[in-house]
Amino acid sequence: MSDLGLADKIRETLERAKALNIQTTPYHYSAFINAFKKHKKRSEAEFFFDKMQKEGLVPERFTYNVMIALYAQANQDEKAAAMLEEMQQKNVEPDEFTFVTLLNMYASRSDLASAEDIFQKMKDAGIRPTIVSFNSLLSMFAKAGEIQKANKIYDQMIVLGVGPDNITHNTLLTMLSKAKEVNAAHVAFRNMLDTGVTPDAVGFSIMVNMSARDHDIDRVEYYWKGMSEAGWPLNHTNYNSLVTLFAKKGNLDKAESLYAEMKAKKMEPTESTFLALIGAYAKRRDAKSANRIYQDIIDRGMVPNSLMHVTMIDVSSKAKDPKMVNYYIAAMKKNQQPINDVTYNILINTYGKAGQLEKIDKILQEMRTEGVKPTVFTYNTLIKAYEKKTERALSFFEDMKEKGLRPDTTTYNQILNAYRKATGSQEERLKNMEKAEEIFKEMGTKDLVSYNTLLNIYATLGLTEKAESLFEEMKKQKSLSPDIVSYCVVIVMYMKKRSQSANAKRVYLEMLSKGISDSTLDPSLQQRLRRMTESKKE
Repeated sequence: MSDLGLADKIRETLERAKALNIQTTPYHYSAFINAFKKHKKRSEAEFFFDKMQKEGLVPERFTYNVMIALYAQANQDEKAAAMLEEMQQKNVEPDEFTFVTLLNMYASRSDLASAEDIFQKMKDAGIRPTIVSFNSLLSMFAKAGEIQKANKIYDQMIVLGVGPDNITHNTLLTMLSKAKEVNAAHVAFRNMLDTGVTPDAVGFSIMVNMSARDHDIDRVEYYWKGMSEAGWPLNHTNYNSLVTLFAKKGNLDKAESLYAEMKAKKMEPTESTFLALIGAYAKRRDAKSANRIYQDIIDRGMVPNSLMHVTMIDVSSKAKDPKMVNYYIAAMKKNQQPINDVTYNILINTYGKAGQLEKIDKILQEMRTEGVKPTVFTYNTLIKAYEKKTERALSFFEDMKEKGLRPDTTTYNQILNAYRKATGSQEERLKNMEKAEEIFKEMGTKDLVSYNTLLNIYATLGLTEKAESLFEEMKKQKSLSPDIVSYCVVIVMYMKKRSQSANAKRVYLEMLSKGISDSTLDPSLQQRLRRMTESKKE
C-alpha cells in the first residue's frame, strides 16, 4: 500500500467509525500515527496528532513517544524537545523510553550538554535509569573521547547496581583502545571479570587487536588463549592484526601459519598485513619469499601500493638482482605510482653495485625530467657508486655543495674512500693523499670510518710516521678508540717491513689487551702473529 493510500485508508476508517457511532480513542490515533512514523511520513503523523486533540482526545504517553521518535528521526530536535515539555504540561508522565529516545538523539548529534541535561531530567522525574539509559550515555561520552565522564557513568552504574554488561564494557574497551590508553584498557578488562561478566567475542577481539597494535605478544597470547577457551574464533580483523604483529616481530613461522589459515578461510588480508609480511622478509633479505607474498597480492586482483613496490625494489637491490628491480619499477610506472628520491636512491645503489654506471646516468636524467631533486643521501649514493672513478665522484661532491646541500659525515667518508681507491703513479697518489687530508680537516664531525680511511691511505703509501701519529691521536679520544680495523691496518703496515715486525707484535698484543679478538683477522695473518708471539715466549 502506498503512503498516500495509507492516509486515505485511515481517513476512510475514521469516517466509517463515525457513521457507526464507534468512538475513536487515543489508542486508535496512536496506532495511526505510529504507522506513519514507520513510513517516515511526518506531515501525515502531525495531521492526525493535531486532529485527535481537536476532537478533545489527550495523547497518551505512547503517542508522545512516537512523535518524539519521529522528530528525532527527522532531525527536528526542537520539536522533539517541545513534545517532552507538552507531555509534562498535560500531566502525561514520560517513561524511560521517552528520555532514552531524546538521549540517543542528542548523542547522535554529539550534543553532550543537552544529553546530560536530559539524563538529569530523567532522574529528576523519579525514573531510575536502567542499563539501557546508562549504556546510551556511556556510548555518547565514549564516542566523544570523554574518558573521565565515561568512567564516571561506569562508577555510577556500579554504585547503583545497574549492570554493567558486555555492551558497557565493550564500549569502554573500544574507547580506551582508540585513545591508546593501553594500561587502562587492561584494567577495564579485569574489572569486567571482577563484576562477573564473561567477555564475549567482541571484548576479546578488542583486546587482541589492541595488544597486537601495541606489539605486546604476551598479552596477545593471553587474550587469544581466553578467546579460544571461550569458544570464540578469531575474526577477520584479529587475523590481520596477528599476522602483522608476528611478521613485524620477525616470527615468520607464526605469521605464515596464521596467513595460511586466513587463506583457507577465504579471509582477505589487508594492505597492512601484506606490507608487514613483505617487510619482514625484506628485513631478512629474503627476496624470494617477499616476491611470493607480492604475487599473492597480484593473484587476489589487488594493486600493490607504492610502499610495497619500494620495499620490493630495496630487497631486490640488496639481493643484487637488477632484473627484478626493473620489474618492480615497471609495475610502479604502469600503476602510475610516483617514484620519489628514496626509490631513485635505491636504483642508483643497485646499478652502482652491479657496475652498470650508464644506467645511473639515465636515472639522473629521469630525475631531472620528473622534477625529483637529489638529496644528500642521493649524492652519497652517487659518490659511492663512482668511488672507483675519483674525478666523477668529486664532481658530485662539488655539485651538491653548489646546490646548497651540506655534506654529512657519510659524504666526506665516501670522498675519503674515493681517494683511498684512486690509482695512478706514486706522485699522483701522494697528491690524492694531500687532498684527502684537506677533506679530513674540512670535516666537522668525524667518526671511526673517517679515521680508519685516512689511516689506510697513510699505511698503503708507507707513510709510517703519519699513520702512527693518527693512530695515537685516535687512542687519545675515548669516543674514537681504535677498533679491529684500525689495529689491523697498522699491524699489516708494520708487517710489510721486516724491520718493523717488533712493532707489529707490540700493536697486536696491545689489541688483545684491549679485549679486541683476533678472530676476524685474515687466517694467514692471524697465524703469523700468533707464531710470532709464541716464538718469543719460548
